[in-house]
Amino acid sequence: MAISLAEGAKYSLPDLQRGVIQSALEYSDLMSYLKWSSMAGNAKLYNRETSLGSAAEYAPGDTWTESTAGTTQVTAKLKIFGGDAEIDEFGETTGDTPGAIAAEQIPIKIRDTVRQYELRVINGNETSDAKQFDGLRTLCTSGNSNRITMGTNGATLTLKKLDEVLDLIYGKPGLLLMTKRSRRTIADLARSSSALASGRDEFSREWLSWHGVPIAIMDRIGDGLTKGSSSVASEIYCCDLTPGYGVNGLQNEKTMQRVVLPTGQVIMVPGPQVIEIGPMETKDAKKYRVRFYAGLQVGALRGISCLDGVLE
Repeated sequence: MAISLAEGAKYSLPDLQRGVIQSALEYSDLMSYLKWSSMAGNAKLYNRETSLGSAAEYAPGDTWTESTAGTTQVTAKLKIFGGDAEIDEFGETTGDTPGAIAAEQIPIKIRDTVRQYELRVINGNETSDAKQFDGLRTLCTSGNSNRITMGTNGATLTLKKLDEVLDLIYGKPGLLLMTKRSRRTIADLARSSSALASGRDEFSREWLSWHGVPIAIMDRIGDGLTKGSSSVASEIYCCDLTPGYGVNGLQNEKTMQRVVLPTGQVIMVPGPQVIEIGPMETKDAKKYRVRFYAGLQVGALRGISCLDGVLE
């Protein structure tokens, strides 16, 4: 069963892991929607759909023609994200509120870790750096029929083009990823459109959706990309989030929080881990480590799409 961090937060969890998940959700729109699957080991071999198959009508006695979707075997590997936080023991112990420094610094390290994972979801390239996995920018190409453009030198976003990037998905569009600048443009273009809906989540953050597809802010995409003669272009990505077909996160089952429901069903809740390393040998400080063994699975190339050359 694949679940998102937001869904996992609804279950009975230890206070520490609940705090980790809440920090991740507070700093990352992606983590509110991306579903995670548990896996054994640190690599998963699966078939990625690369081209569509077909079907036809037949009369009795006709010869049936074989046509299957094209696939290629892909190995999704877990990568290591994280960082250490050193907490000064003097300030932590003698301050007005003991524990306040750790309570401030650890969530910041969780934020940094999640943002690094987000960066690789967008621009990861395992060929150029073995510490990364292939991200959406690497997998969305004109040759894969899942990338379109605003123009040779880019152009201001239009709602028609926004609809086109949704229509490239051969499945169910589940999430739009874009920068704040692109979201502002959409909000300005569609203020009187009923296709644009808004509200606020449990963290009082405003959310938007276009034709029912949530819009997630992903500033890691950047607004300074090069498109022809323009150096201020951006991209908008659309993802099917259906586990097995679209985009989903991967995490080793031993690094997930195991929850047993009253029905006996076992739920594996995703999220980074906080490890207390302990007192440092050469400093009067205590070290904590935030680590996230995480990967990315894209089940079908037509489960993702990209619109590039997006200008303000």
